[in-house]
Amino acid sequence: MTITVYWSPWAMIDRMTLMNLVMEPPKHVWKTLPAVDDRTPRINNYRACPASTTHLKNTYVLSCPYSDRVDFSGDTFNPSFTATNNIWMSRNSSFENSYVIDCDFQWIFFADQPLTMKVTPPYLHKTSVSSTGYLTPGRFDIHRWFRPVSSTFHLFPGETSLTMTEDEPLAYVEFDTEERVVLKQFELSQEIFDIGSNGIKLKFEKPSLSLENLYGRFTNSNRPALLLKLIQDKVLE
Repeated sequence: MTITVYWSPWAMIDRMTLMNLVMEPPKHVWKTLPAVDDRTPRINNYRACPASTTHLKNTYVLSCPYSDRVDFSGDTFNPSFTATNNIWMSRNSSFENSYVIDCDFQWIFFADQPLTMKVTPPYLHKTSVSSTGYLTPGRFDIHRWFRPVSSTFHLFPGETSLTMTEDEPLAYVEFDTEERVVLKQFELSQEIFDIGSNGIKLKFEKPSLSLENLYGRFTNSNRPALLLKLIQDKVLE
């Protein structure tokens, strides 16, 4: 049995061609790790370990599309910053003495059946980001809720800069299932974009809603069935 996960870069529709040109497709994590040393006995081979292969079976890497550096100053709750590229958006911090910022690179995922997806920092890779901060993690059911994966970064307390390097891993997406996951790219349309955007608006209008409440509202309004039809019509073969 397989589960199909549809994915696309997430952006305003007039920027979709540009985002598809600069953003790499998700790569399975094994393809981004060093090759096995031929001298390693199988019993010591990490790639052959049942615990590791099970854990990483459905783990994919999202990569940085650009290189850039952000330098912060001022109050962490209302910071000032400078950067080379116009890809950053200021954000109020959640923690004392810790800057936070959004990067204008996002992805959207939707599964053809209930499936929890976890977003984490790329913990098997040494990256430029990890020297001073980390990508904010999270998890939700990508069949029962439709929202983009945001690139939000928290800096460690006392740090005042964040560096991102092109082609380095930016995040992992891990699909919580024993089944095989098949990724299919689709082209984001205005109607699909509006469904995701209004889900985000609901969170701002009703910020105290739990995930289960959001799932219920989404499924009771038959959004999963509508989304599946809209997305399947836009799959890129």
